[in-house]
Formats: sequence, structure tokens, C-alpha cells
Amino acid sequence: MSVSTQRAAKGQVVCAGGKVWSAGRQEERLCKRGVVKSDIGDASDKTPVGLVEPFRRFERQPSHQKAVIHTPRITALCDSHYGIHDLLCDTLAPSKGEIWVQAVKELETPSAKAKAKTPTVRQTLFGGILQDLRERSGLSFQHVADELGVSHQTVRRMENAEVAFKLPYVAALLRLYQLNEKDLAAYLADAKAANEPEWWESEYKDVVPPYLTRLLSLEETAETIRGYAPQLVPDLLRTQEYARAALRTHEPPMAPDTVERLVDLQRLRQQRFLSGEGRHSLVEDPADTQPQLLHLILDETALRRAITDRKSMNRQLQYLIDLAEESSAQKVTSAHIRLRILRHSAGAAIGMGEAIYLYRFRLHNLPDSVVRLHLGGGEYMEKDAQVTSRYLEALDRANGRATGFRDAPDALREIQRELWA
Repeated sequence: MSVSTQRAAKGQVVCAGGKVWSAGRQEERLCKRGVVKSDIGDASDKTPVGLVEPFRRFERQPSHQKAVIHTPRITALCDSHYGIHDLLCDTLAPSKGEIWVQAVKELETPSAKAKAKTPTVRQTLFGGILQDLRERSGLSFQHVADELGVSHQTVRRMENAEVAFKLPYVAALLRLYQLNEKDLAAYLADAKAANEPEWWESEYKDVVPPYLTRLLSLEETAETIRGYAPQLVPDLLRTQEYARAALRTHEPPMAPDTVERLVDLQRLRQQRFLSGEGRHSLVEDPADTQPQLLHLILDETALRRAITDRKSMNRQLQYLIDLAEESSAQKVTSAHIRLRILRHSAGAAIGMGEAIYLYRFRLHNLPDSVVRLHLGGGEYMEKDAQVTSRYLEALDRANGRATGFRDAPDALREIQRELWA
């Protein structure tokens, strides 16, 4: 790729794609950090500027010149960060010569779409790693922000996984925290993995509402899922007929094609969970194959509510009976399921009749995550341990009022015979 020789007005930069940005504080600070090199020469000079260390060893290799972002003021190299070529070249492709300057703008003013996106568990984990590294280095948000040439809010958003992990920025952070080459490469690989799309995104991203994206990640990474379902059978335990009928009650109504695709996604989620196929082990020992645990309280209302025809409801109850019998017989499966029924005679429902799920993890500094599902979508509560502990206590109290998991098959059969047989 030939370097840009477009003339820029004073105080501007021209990226390889020809896009013009105003040169400002961020670019100047990046130059000071040695991330990019300032070129004070005339814009008509066609000789590429030299690259500062650690870029120097690449500057005479023509095969790398295609990855150079050259402007009248800024030159950078995709794999310039400490020789991690295969990682960073994926980010700075030749067709995206503007990415360095553009990355600064995106991090400073994230779009509304980026703000709405909830992070995956792996992104949360990596954000926590960045926070831990900064705190161990004894650096404040403002100090790190000044070194990178961004605002302190940007650093916070990275640690909270509220923005994508731009690999050049991550590399600059790790360099600031004085990591050795081996650890730097490992953490960059983690950052790249955290940015990978989820398994469902290629086929279903356009029909999955934003609030559900984190739940899908929690679902596959949690060691234990505890929940209370007051109105409907939960997604992971639905038959396809029941799932289709439940989705048709959604407000606002969904298009028929959207309903069918979500039914298919639900089927895949269930298959991955029950078989153990989708479990993303977050434990330190990769040989750990301990199955996930699903401890679920089904309100009797959910089992009596006729959201579809009698035969379909009967099949849904039978499916739950089969799962409950496997559980009470303590059969070893890839996912351990414990069902309990909160009978009407056992007193009031939990809270305001909203579905509640609590996700717990192992061997990592990940707090419990509570999800409350309601008409407007979902609400996630993770950062306040006092709040999540209140939900844990509420689930414990409901557990004490519900049937034992060994009694669940009989309770389900009683409702099945009375209403749906």
C-alpha cells in the first residue's frame, strides 16, 4: 500500500485512507509515549518518517510497509507493539489505515450503539485484569489517561468492559504496567479472545435484544444458576411448542420469522446447556469437567397458565417431569438440574412476580450476577454485593417453602393430570 502524501493544513493529520482529522491532545500524547512518531516535515515529502523504538526493526522490511499508517504527522505500524505481529495485524488491516486516529475518537465518544451493548463474561474478566494490573502498578485513572492521551472516563470504561478492547491501546497499557514480553503476549491473546464474537452472533445477532446478550454469556460460563420463574417456564427448559407460544406473547409483537429464529436459538441454547457442549470453563484447571448446576424454583402459576393448547401444555409438563425424575434419581448428566415447585398453598410469590436468576462462578474474582427479567427487558445487578446477597437470601427463603427436588415429579404429575392430561 503506498503511503499517503496528501498535504494537510497546519494542525491536521491525514490518514492513509485520506480522511482528515484535527491533530490534538490525544495524538500529541501518543507521540510522547512512543506509540506513534510525529513528523514535523513537509507533507509533500514522500520519504516515510522513521519509526521510533520498538518499531525500528520493522522500518526497512517492505512486507510490513502495507501495514503502516503514514500521515504528514503520524506513522504507526500494526505489529509495532513489541513484535506481537499476528495479533495486531488482525486489527490494523491494510484496508483500515485510519484505525489508529479513529480508535482515539471512538474511545473518547462511544456511539449510542456501543453504550447499549452489554459486555460478555470474558470481557468483564479481562476488564478486571486491566484494573488489577493498574492498581498493582500504583497508578491512578488520571495518570494512565494522561500517559495514553485519553480521558480518565475512557480508562474506566475499558476496565468496566464498556468499550471494545482496542489491541493497540491494550498493548500501550500493558507496556505502561511494565509487563515482560511473555506476559504481554499472553494478555494480548486474552484481549483478542475477549473481542471474539459469541457463538450465536453470526446467525442470530439481528434478532437478539441487547439486554439478552450478557445473559447468554452468563448462561454458558456460570458454575451454578439459581432461579425463580413465576409466570413462564424458563427458556432452557421449554419445548419448542411452548417456546413458540411464549414468544408470540412478547410486547411489542414479533414478526413470525423472528419468532421462528428465536425458537431455533432457544433450542440450540438448551442443547448446549444440557449436553455440556457450550460450557466455557473459566476455572484454572482445563481438565476440570464439573457440570453446571441449575437450581430452579417453578411457581405453580407458570405450570397452570395456558399459553398454548392443552396437548402442547401436556407435552411441556411431561418434559419437566422427565427432567425432574432424572434429577431425583441422581443420574449423572452434563448439567445437573434441581427443580422445585412453589405451590400456591406455600404463600406469596417472590417480589413483584418477575423472573430472577442468580449466576455464580468459581476460582475467579467474579461477583455473583443477578438478572431480573421484566416487560421492558432485563436488569443486571452485579457490582453491589449487598444487593445480590438480598436476592440470594430471597431465593433461599423461597427454597424453604417450595417442594423438595425429589418431590417435584409428583407435584408436576398432579398438575398435569388435573389440567392437561
